[in-house]
Amino acid sequence: MRTERVLFVVDTHTEGEPTRIVIGGFPPINCDSMRGRLEYIKEKLDWIRTCVLLEPRGHMDLFGAIVLPSIDKRAKFSLIFMNTRGYTYMCGHATMGVAMALAELGYIQIEEPETEMKCLRKLIELGLRIRDEVNRAEEISHPENPYIKGVELTMIYEKTGSEKLHYRVVTIFGDGQFDRSPCGTGTAARMACLYDRGEMNTGDLLLHESIIRTRFEGRILSLTRVRGCKAINPEISGNAHITAISQIVLEPEDVLKYGFSTRIV
Repeated sequence: MRTERVLFVVDTHTEGEPTRIVIGGFPPINCDSMRGRLEYIKEKLDWIRTCVLLEPRGHMDLFGAIVLPSIDKRAKFSLIFMNTRGYTYMCGHATMGVAMALAELGYIQIEEPETEMKCLRKLIELGLRIRDEVNRAEEISHPENPYIKGVELTMIYEKTGSEKLHYRVVTIFGDGQFDRSPCGTGTAARMACLYDRGEMNTGDLLLHESIIRTRFEGRILSLTRVRGCKAINPEISGNAHITAISQIVLEPEDVLKYGFSTRIV
């Protein structure tokens, strides 16, 4: 068998939401900023995303992450998040999955304390419509990094359980994918909104339950400001598990080696 390249990947799920983690086998990415790395991958190495997430190796609802050496001295590694549509700037469930996988495989050491509905199709259509309408109506960007802009996710929720802050949620993203987990990114954003409305304070416990009944717990550790804007320091906890360790092979003669999509847009 002749191979063009072999990628080392680990599959995990975080409370039901999958992450395919690319750990090795790709060319070096010699950029000194995360923005530079992301742009380089988009321009030169997008085949990594398509070949590991799209068919025949993946599926339209699969999420992924590329593990890179750290730029920030406070971190062990840095991550590029990706889905079948493109790339995202943040992902809570994937962060948990990568941290657990790297610890289980011996790449990092865990230190104590821990290293830290109705018709689904209609909900997906509603979520995409809300996201697109918001992006058409408003220009939204990160107060500290204007490169991060736009709304990428829509979280739809309903009250459940007897606790004050207990909700069942579904998060819509990409071209109509939905998060099987309670969504770490959305949970962090939701806590900020609840605090701003006076419905949640530091120390309160938020329970987010997914459509498959898995849970994330969220707490506001402290308050802060980002370029003059009110902000929170969130903590989100959940469980992640390795489901596979494999090597993805690209053969030179395989016309589908970079993957394909059957989604009709």
